[in-house]
Amino acid sequence: MSNEPTSNQLESSTEKTFAEGDLGRVQGLLFGDQFEAINARIDSIEAMLLENITAVRTEMRKEFAVTDRKVDKNKAQIDKRLDTKIEKEAAARKSALVDLTAMANNGTAELQSEIASKAAAFEKSLDALKTATDKAIASSRSSLEEQIQNTEQTLSNSKVDRSILANLLAQTAEQLVAEEKTGPKKVDRVA
Repeated sequence: MSNEPTSNQLESSTEKTFAEGDLGRVQGLLFGDQFEAINARIDSIEAMLLENITAVRTEMRKEFAVTDRKVDKNKAQIDKRLDTKIEKEAAARKSALVDLTAMANNGTAELQSEIASKAAAFEKSLDALKTATDKAIASSRSSLEEQIQNTEQTLSNSKVDRSILANLLAQTAEQLVAEEKTGPKKVDRVA
């Protein structure tokens, strides 16, 4: 835009501003110079305003670009911090999982060791019980054999009836069978 209005602009602006006909021409002659000066000033202000608006827009674009770069930079820093925090948390969780797995494995090993120890103690106790039972059976058998011999001796010495001897031997045999099945019993001696 130029600072000075053209004659066409002046005539069209005077025609629009002033009255029609001769009166308008007289008004143009009287106020035309002032009107032209005012229009030139308005055009100049308008041009400066447009230039300032353009400059402000340019400056705002620059500021927006700077702000965008700052936002991008801050976003990158935040993303980096967040990634670091996530990695640390993942490492901590992995470490905790490894610790829990190790504790579970240790607990399992301890439990297996305790089970093996209890099984060995039970086996030892069972062996001791079997040995004691075998000794008791052997002792009962020996005692019964001794009673049989004593009874035989007594019978042969007293010349007792053979039916009594047969009953006594049958009872002793039954007792031996019962003891082998259930364990030793106290035997009442027959005199």
